[in-house]
Amino acid sequence: LSPVCLVSYDFGLYFLHGWNEHDSQGVKYPSYFRPASEQYVFYMHELGAWEYWHSYDRWVIGPVHNQAGGGIMIKPYNPEMVCPWQIKWFRTHRWYHDVNIPNLWNPVGNPWKIDDTIFIECYKEENWPEFDCPCTSFNITNEGRVKEYHPDRLGEYTLLTDMHKEGYLAPVYAKVSPGPPSYLYSHHPRGKVWLVGSTTSTWSLRLNKLSSAEERDCPFAWQPGEEWEYLQSKKGEKEVWLRDTDLKIQCTDQE
Repeated sequence: LSPVCLVSYDFGLYFLHGWNEHDSQGVKYPSYFRPASEQYVFYMHELGAWEYWHSYDRWVIGPVHNQAGGGIMIKPYNPEMVCPWQIKWFRTHRWYHDVNIPNLWNPVGNPWKIDDTIFIECYKEENWPEFDCPCTSFNITNEGRVKEYHPDRLGEYTLLTDMHKEGYLAPVYAKVSPGPPSYLYSHHPRGKVWLVGSTTSTWSLRLNKLSSAEERDCPFAWQPGEEWEYLQSKKGEKEVWLRDTDLKIQCTDQE
């Protein structure tokens, strides 16, 4: 059993946290934790929310260990497979938690969307190496809407070290100029989505490079259609994101 696994959807490395043993099964399942996002990967055999026994049999990725309120569910074809990367994926269903969309059967809505591109792999460094980007220091500037809505995200940033221990494979940067804390980071193991926020679990700017053909991507250059977006408004679960083509990131350690 590997002490490290990689989740391709919820991004990054998860480290062995402990073992779950369900009384009704007598089988131990490994649990994993990712410090960077404070998320767990664990197996739930049953739900205790009702007075009667209710089978669940799902792998869950979420912020609270042994609670079903996570952001990803995986229902394996064979629940007896105790290692999550040994799941037969072509017979396994996966869901992620999105916003509620009302329907005829449930006026509140069902937030779960099926996505069979979610995988868990046993981590091998040669397949998923930690990577660097050209800049160790840079300046984020803007004279458009980002400056109006999120001025605290602008400024000088520098590279943080040893972030691999937190579960990152892409570099992580922290703001060093005066003002509130801010970070530029990617939870994606190949840097396909970059975020800027006041913490490494929140964001108000984002760069989507999922369509890029590059093996790994850095946040310092982007093609037309890959421009940075900023969070304009948020009401409940609904968010409005708009593009700002005036945002610039300039390396300062190459001048």
